[in-house]
Amino acid sequence: MSHLAIILIIVSALIHAGWNLLSKRSSPSAAFFFVANGIGAWIFFPWVAAYPGIVYTMPNRTWLLLLLTGFFQAVYCTALAAAYRHGDLSISYPVARSLPVILVPFVTFLLGRGKLLGTVFMIGAALILAGGTLVSVDELRRFKERPFLKSALPMAVWAALGTTGYSMVDDRALRLVRESLGGLYGTIPITCVYGFLEAITCTTWLGIFILSGTGWRRVGPVSLRWAAGTGVLIYLTYGMVLLSMAYARDVSLIVAFRQVSILAGAFMGILFLKEPSPVTKIGGLAIQITGLVLVAFS
Repeated sequence: MSHLAIILIIVSALIHAGWNLLSKRSSPSAAFFFVANGIGAWIFFPWVAAYPGIVYTMPNRTWLLLLLTGFFQAVYCTALAAAYRHGDLSISYPVARSLPVILVPFVTFLLGRGKLLGTVFMIGAALILAGGTLVSVDELRRFKERPFLKSALPMAVWAALGTTGYSMVDDRALRLVRESLGGLYGTIPITCVYGFLEAITCTTWLGIFILSGTGWRRVGPVSLRWAAGTGVLIYLTYGMVLLSMAYARDVSLIVAFRQVSILAGAFMGILFLKEPSPVTKIGGLAIQITGLVLVAFS
């Protein structure tokens, strides 16, 4: 992997942790992410304007998958907002960020679309779960004292399930579009146009959640400035990851380097939000990172 790819991935990981810090400080809601996604999506609009043929000629099945991935993305945003309202960034972020690394290949294997999970993967998965337990040990002790929808840990797990869902649907949808249109437009234009459409469907689902009262109990006022900043950072991060793929031969290296964001997010919570930093949390983070690296290279 080139030095440029490494720089892009590390910077994108720090930005990813940064927008999570911004959203946490804003006491976010589904409405917050509705505004963030609605504004951030326009980063990719120049690609839509330059390549409108991608939109017109996408396979019909892709539109159904876009609706599904938008739903999962909306679940992720709503659950993440709830986790941040009721718990620490340094707990919710590592849990929501690390679990999909296990869940995506595991569900793919169960669906018969992936390879047999090897020993290295299983060891890495066990370390991720053990580390996550240590990171969350204080939250686990308080679990029985709070209603389900006001507990950070189950909401972080829901966010991870949302990430797993949209990751798998995105993979399928992008494969369909690239197989159909890749020879005409290329990978990056297709992915950026798809990213715009995904953001729009996610925003639509968030609007439905809010209007139907299922935005998990809080709408509240939204700071347009903070939400807009979060949205721009969300899609700036995505664009940098896409660009880095052009300079890396092995995607597993990108996956491994992106896990820097877990450490960055946890320590941002500790440093900037003054969240507790017991030995169990620090040790759990170290174990999680070790497990994530093993999974990435397995």
